[in-house]
Amino acid sequence: MNNPYDVQKAAASCRPVAGADCAAHGICALRGFARSDPSVFDRIIKQKRVYRRGEIVFHAGQPFGYICAIRSGSVKSYLCSEEGEAQVTGFWFAGELLDLNGIHRDSRACVVEALETTSVCELSTEYLEQLFAEVPAARLELLKNMSAQVHCAEELIRVIETKRADQRLAVFLLEMSRRARLRCLSGQEIRLSMSHTDLASFLGMARETLSRALSRLDTEGVIAGRGDVVTISNSEALRDVARG
Repeated sequence: MNNPYDVQKAAASCRPVAGADCAAHGICALRGFARSDPSVFDRIIKQKRVYRRGEIVFHAGQPFGYICAIRSGSVKSYLCSEEGEAQVTGFWFAGELLDLNGIHRDSRACVVEALETTSVCELSTEYLEQLFAEVPAARLELLKNMSAQVHCAEELIRVIETKRADQRLAVFLLEMSRRARLRCLSGQEIRLSMSHTDLASFLGMARETLSRALSRLDTEGVIAGRGDVVTISNSEALRDVARG
């Protein structure tokens, strides 16, 4: 069996296509354990695409033929009602996988739209099946990712149903901080690539309510900034707000 150095060396060689900032990296880093056909990892990433702000990455109901990993940028996911109203269901950033809940139904569960210039890699399900057969540990890596997304979705439902507006915002900022640290970014300075309208929709409140909550946290010195960049000035105070 290959040692950890072999795995790290193999992962490093993958970086021009799937670097440490890519969601595929956790799977590709396992290439050192693929003994019979190591080249299977070189065929995982089928397509790389770049989307401009406002462009649709995929639509709800579209056949599920590949897993999407964000290389850079950010996107939002949303559902449209019969009346044409959009409900934002999530925001996704570099190093994260998109729409994994569409796997069981074999079709896309939501619309995904780029919030800025965004680069994604499409991991064909055909090649992933080959990978899982060759490297069983890769299946566990994907399951861990899916489990984390389910946990976050359950936590969001609980927060929206039981928390006040300022608590919802505090929980969101803390979650953004956690996800930024996973990407080796500052957990204090949060860049909000989404509009206040989209964020309010995601948190289940009016835009005016969101603006007041941001202003209140800013005035109280818990955060600094109310626009595209929010700095967490007092992490403990923010956690206190989230706990209520």
